[in-house]
Amino acid sequence: MPTGRVSVGMNLRELLLAGDLDPLERFLAGVGDGERRERFEELKTFARSQEAEASWDSSASAWTEPLPGVAVATVVLAPSAAAAATILNRAALRERWSRLPVDRMVRAAGAHGVLKLDDLALRLAARLPRNPEDLSWRPVADLIVRSGAAVPGTDEFVTGWARWVREPSTVFGWPEDDAERVALMAARLTDGPFLPVLLPRIFEVNRVGTTLGAPRALIARSLATLPLDRADLIDGCLVRLRQPDRPASLRFFCELHDELRPTAEETEPHALAYADLAAGAPSPVAGFALRHLRTLHEAGRLEPKVVLEVAPVLLERSEKAVARAAVKLVAALPDREPGSDPELLEALVAGFRSPVPDVQEKVVELVRARLGGAPASSVALVVSAAQALPGDLRARLGVSPDPSSSGASASGTKGFVEPEVSVSGVTGFAVPEASASGVTGFAVPEASASGATGFAVPVDEPWPEALGSAAELAAELAAGTLPGFGTPEATGASAPPVDWIARERVMAAVAALDPDAVRAVLATQWTGDPRTPGGWVPPWDTKPYSFLWDNGWPDNPLLLGFVGQDARARLESTRADLLAGRLTDALGFVPLLRMAEIGLSEIGPHQLLSTPTDVSGRVRADVLLDRLDALEARGAQPLPLDLEQALLRLPREVDPALVTRAAALTSPAGLRVSQWLTSPRETVMTVIGYGEPVPGTYGVPGRLSGRRGVAVRASCPPGSLAQVLFDREGRWRPGFGHVFTEAFPEHPEVIAVHALSDRGAIRRNLDLVARFGPALGPATSLILAPLLAAEPGESQLEALDLTVTLAAAGVLRGAEMGDQIGALVADGARSGRTVFPQLITLAQVAPGEAVWPLIAAVLPYVLDGKPAGLPDLLAVATDLAGRFGDGTPVPGLAEFAARPGAGRVLTQARRLLSVLV
Repeated sequence: MPTGRVSVGMNLRELLLAGDLDPLERFLAGVGDGERRERFEELKTFARSQEAEASWDSSASAWTEPLPGVAVATVVLAPSAAAAATILNRAALRERWSRLPVDRMVRAAGAHGVLKLDDLALRLAARLPRNPEDLSWRPVADLIVRSGAAVPGTDEFVTGWARWVREPSTVFGWPEDDAERVALMAARLTDGPFLPVLLPRIFEVNRVGTTLGAPRALIARSLATLPLDRADLIDGCLVRLRQPDRPASLRFFCELHDELRPTAEETEPHALAYADLAAGAPSPVAGFALRHLRTLHEAGRLEPKVVLEVAPVLLERSEKAVARAAVKLVAALPDREPGSDPELLEALVAGFRSPVPDVQEKVVELVRARLGGAPASSVALVVSAAQALPGDLRARLGVSPDPSSSGASASGTKGFVEPEVSVSGVTGFAVPEASASGVTGFAVPEASASGATGFAVPVDEPWPEALGSAAELAAELAAGTLPGFGTPEATGASAPPVDWIARERVMAAVAALDPDAVRAVLATQWTGDPRTPGGWVPPWDTKPYSFLWDNGWPDNPLLLGFVGQDARARLESTRADLLAGRLTDALGFVPLLRMAEIGLSEIGPHQLLSTPTDVSGRVRADVLLDRLDALEARGAQPLPLDLEQALLRLPREVDPALVTRAAALTSPAGLRVSQWLTSPRETVMTVIGYGEPVPGTYGVPGRLSGRRGVAVRASCPPGSLAQVLFDREGRWRPGFGHVFTEAFPEHPEVIAVHALSDRGAIRRNLDLVARFGPALGPATSLILAPLLAAEPGESQLEALDLTVTLAAAGVLRGAEMGDQIGALVADGARSGRTVFPQLITLAQVAPGEAVWPLIAAVLPYVLDGKPAGLPDLLAVATDLAGRFGDGTPVPGLAEFAARPGAGRVLTQARRLLSVLV
């Protein structure tokens, strides 16, 4: 100890900070009863201060750590255990309890203290952390032993003891000899007064099994060697295993139970407990319980009724190992009780609904072998339950269907009864009820050559009332709905995204109100930095946008009217580039250049043609004609992009009377509107692949790669905005691309093409599918397929929900979606281990007639691939093909099934082939 640092005149605070306990103890020995209270107040002040000194830092060396000194001073000066615990339980001290100087505390309390040390020890034990990695338990436990306090049984104390017991097994240098390891651990378990009190508690404390689960079941094996009550240990293990806990924690109690090597006489009284665990416990525990039930059966000590009562639940478990072990156990029961066949058949038929294909097959064999001498009631039960089986297994069973239940399952998916149309069967999902138009939120498409036209978009609420005065415009801008305007709080880094409805309303107001009033409002509300636009950064080549950038726009787009003729000329040049298709991000420029038009307009106050009439972005044809009439009456022409945008927002179908009215217009803009209303505008969408397919051991010859997009070709007037936006490809360019559904709300197939420019925007693209459904054409599949085949998560579940909804409406493009999912697996972009369970889930919850084409399209890509999960998918395919297949062969299936071998994949492939031919 660095005693040289301590001088004779140091006070209590200085002694505590010095960290030298010998001078501190001498100082405390000299404290009389009359000054004890005063010194204790000093101690409390010091403990509360938590000053930011080096001595309080957790990295401080042991001799400058204040806790030891505070602990010794506390047991001497504190008037009671409660007062002492209050000081030592301060957060800054409690986290350092691993450094409690127990020997000095006991010595000082015995020589000079007035408190009850055993009471203090118990109070500290009550505040131990639950963290099993905390090191505080040992000093507190030492204090309990040294003070003679009763061993507490709190959860925290049990967890700390478990960690202390396990600790040496994880330290380098622990003996390698197995017997020596067990002997050392057994000695550690019996060290101190803890084992008798804490051993019963390990069966009651959650997660303590995780801590006791030392390598090679060392603690469990060591406990089994101690002279403990075996019956109590077996009872405790079974009680713990029936409680909810983490699998890693429960595994310790399975190990302890097995290390005891209980005899059949010891386990027979617990047969019901094993059966309950087999039926309801997690998979590892269920397997443990089935093993012991099988041992009891082989020893002739298992009552068949114990298994028969839980057999229906056992045989329907989804874990393959558990279900297979269960069917073996149930099948073995008649060997002892031949007269129990009716009860056995009733238990076995539950296996018809097993999600494990080979368990279904085994159950069919067992039931068929016992049908001959079964009573009529048992046969009727089998016939009724067999409706859950795939068609080929029903045929193998050799029973006639029950006419009363022939329609019980629409999809018959792997033994699952098809849910009602209004319920998807997926947790948290609901499929909308069918309606005349299809499903809620979608409109079923009309027949068309392109597969992309003829969809009716749901009607939306009316457009908000216009901003009718400069004051209303100022209030809208002050709210921060456009970048660069409003209060600093509204335009900062946390500002919300631009609200397109607010933008349209502001543009309409700037065009319609008095220019001087608008000038004053814009100047007052502008708060942005004209050299660092915060709302938009020009993508790619900035040259076409330089006039915007130079004028600090679009943060102040509507101020362009005040910057001179140079900006006007450059606007006209950039607008010409847009309409000629020379701008990279054409769609992103539409709202920007429209704002520039308004800012540079010389028409005077007027009503914009393109201001929507409802919040979907549409413009009614009659309203557009009224606005155009008003402009013609003034002898003015509309702004070019304002007119183009208005045409894109018109409905696909227009009243013939309005078409006739438009034909009477004589101005250039009127002739343009008339031409638009009378010209056919067909769009044709084609799925295209990008790059070569990844070569591998499986796939489809001549296929597209998994990276796909959609090309759309439209018949639109040359030089029109429609031609620029509609005639394009939706390439996969993550992070790039704008999708403004309000730009052409009546053309969802074109919206989808733009959406595919940025598939990283998952939330937005899923919203598009939810809004427009099949009207997106092939893009629906291209959006959903990668997400449906992804790792489980929120987006994957939502894609599954939308797929189920489309299937229930009869508008799922199953073959198209399956082809892309298969290509993604073949290219290595998705794993069959992930994809196959998702497809099986889809088959369980969606109409089978919609799912079969999807799975049939996936199979050619995956038959020769990695087998993980493939047998289960083939079993589902066999069931669906038997119910909904039309005999169309699956490419490559016959060649694959003809290979030599008898594995599960080949067996299931041959089953599928037998159903198809």
